Amino acid sequence: MEHSSELELSRYLRSQRELATRLIGADFLAEAAPGFLATVADLLRWQVGALWEVVEGAAALRFVSGWATEGLDAEALWERSREVAFERGFGTPGRAWAEGEIVSLPDYREGLALPHRDAALRLGLSAVMAIPIPVGPPEEVLAVAEFHTGSFEEPSPEMLALLTGFADQLASFITRSRERAEAARVRQHMAEVVSGTHDAVMSKDLRGVVTSWNRGAERLYGYSAEEAIGRHISFLVPPDHKHEEMRILERVVGGERLETYETERIRADGARISVSLTVSQIRSPLYGVVGASVIARDVTAEKRRQRAQEFLVAASRLLDKSLDPVETARTIVATAVPELAELCVMDFVREDGSLGDSVVAGADPEAARRLERIRRESPLDPAGEHPVAQVLREERPM
Repeated sequence: MEHSSELELSRYLRSQRELATRLIGADFLAEAAPGFLATVADLLRWQVGALWEVVEGAAALRFVSGWATEGLDAEALWERSREVAFERGFGTPGRAWAEGEIVSLPDYREGLALPHRDAALRLGLSAVMAIPIPVGPPEEVLAVAEFHTGSFEEPSPEMLALLTGFADQLASFITRSRERAEAARVRQHMAEVVSGTHDAVMSKDLRGVVTSWNRGAERLYGYSAEEAIGRHISFLVPPDHKHEEMRILERVVGGERLETYETERIRADGARISVSLTVSQIRSPLYGVVGASVIARDVTAEKRRQRAQEFLVAASRLLDKSLDPVETARTIVATAVPELAELCVMDFVREDGSLGDSVVAGADPEAARRLERIRRESPLDPAGEHPVAQVLREERPM
């Protein structure tokens, strides 16, 4: 008797290993179903098995797959199983779904209203067992497995406990596969949204390495996706903003969402631009935070307009501080550099209508002095086609 128990335990353990291996090797329920059915049928020593799935919002179970022992053609049974609408409480699969418990009929040969009874009888089958996946509250049932045999033996408590454990494993697999499918759907949807948006959208991993780069990012920064993906994000960061990206990443990983973080970046052509960033976490169900997504908007023009307005306000105030127009002009052009421009020139209109007595300020003081000397020695022609003459003629900015 002890030897028989050891053999039975060995068989149980072998079935457990087989099921684990088959579930690990599958990605979707349709792939996992035949292996699950074969393992359980072999454990029970039954001849036929089928699996139905609970579809959210559907009134009836959806047939997924059927399995039969080698040499037994059960296609007619599967055809009949696909035709029947197993609603809650209808047939053994419907009862297992409604009750959340294992349902069995030891002999359905006489007088039982089993929807697929005739197809099963033609295969020499006479008993059925339906197992909810998982066993437990009916509202948590994700699928139902049904098995048929021609020679019924009441399962032992140990066997029922093992079947319940197998059902739990398949339920966990279904939950994970649905989460993966939903995550893939969301990723696909987001990829389509990101691809179609005009905003610059990119992502980076926890090391700061670029992992995605849309067309908006190509337009804003001037780098193609092939040039950007795989590089550390620092290639966009000006030298005076060193380590800024990693500080941003640390804040986001810590749970903060940056809605309008304004900073500066360097384009592929070397131009320095002002950007407003929205930075948020990228999370994985298994690994937690795995990176950050960044949406960037070019606010260079807005910043220039803002600085121009501030400059005009400041210039208006400066006009009241001195009666010397040259001194006031020098203060005004100096105010414009470097916030508004790298170079600012003010040309005076003389009483005779000519231009001259120019005042210049620049980020490079020596270059500004040279330009001022040139403008004073060779004044612009007020009748020319250069911007200064056009502004004077049209009396509007350009």
